[in-house]
Amino acid sequence: MSKLTLSWVEAGITKSYQIGLTMVRIGRDPARCDLVLAHPTVSGLHVVIYFDPQKQSFWIRSMRESNPPVVDGRSLLQGEIELNTNSAIALGQQILQITKIDIDAPIATQANPNHVYGLQCPNLKCAKISPYERITLVCPWCGTSLAGAASSILPSQSIL
Repeated sequence: MSKLTLSWVEAGITKSYQIGLTMVRIGRDPARCDLVLAHPTVSGLHVVIYFDPQKQSFWIRSMRESNPPVVDGRSLLQGEIELNTNSAIALGQQILQITKIDIDAPIATQANPNHVYGLQCPNLKCAKISPYERITLVCPWCGTSLAGAASSILPSQSIL
């Protein structure tokens, strides 16, 4: 399985986290993030890191215009930036280092362009999937917070 490994120092302790084929939300708010960082300069929901099966690479997207991440010295105000081994990501004053990226052979979702990746709305009456291109803090259909949303890889015909 393709994966990316992040390392950082928090309270004098070196920590690491592996990201696979699921999207990982990173920030200070445990209710909205999969990877929670304690530094006070990190935003509640700061960035999203995800694997793009079509491009066979990992990407980072800013979720905070007023406190954008800095990737390899470049401020990410909008859009995405492809991540590479040894890339440095500054979230406020917290520095994350990409120590390893392993890309496996193309996965099923690349071979099948009818699959997409996104977040499934936690509202059972809605349960629609927001593709990563349109991810916001709330479901675009019903307005439910996506903080508790499940990451999904589903056929595109499931997206309404």
